[in-house]
Amino acid sequence: METWGFGNFENDSAIDWLMDFAEEPSLEKIRSAFNMIEDSEGMAESLDCEEALVAAEVVALLCGATSGEFPEEELELINNSGFKCAADLTESAIEIIQKIKQNSELKELWEESDETEQWLEEVNELEQRLVAIRR
Repeated sequence: METWGFGNFENDSAIDWLMDFAEEPSLEKIRSAFNMIEDSEGMAESLDCEEALVAAEVVALLCGATSGEFPEEELELINNSGFKCAADLTESAIEIIQKIKQNSELKELWEESDETEQWLEEVNELEQRLVAIRR
């Protein structure tokens, strides 16, 4: 796995997941990414967390609260697909983010780095965009 920054789009696993989703959008892909975190016994694995965070970014995009960091090519593909977001995904995304922030391998990895605060700010900002949609 290659990570080049603390952003939700700055690692290979997230970009690979996003490219797959952009080519064939489906609710099942989003739910599957969330289920990997939800179904994890104990600590969620880093790779699964990265994919779940980018799936949450897709939910935010589909609900009108996209990140300025969203990769342009995938943004265009998803916007032009006509794919719509299911109402329950916003709440699921928020719950998954909270679980990642509380107990995950990804959280532990970032806590070992000098960019812990930046990573947490990025994840909190995504969570805040999703909470704003819920209102």
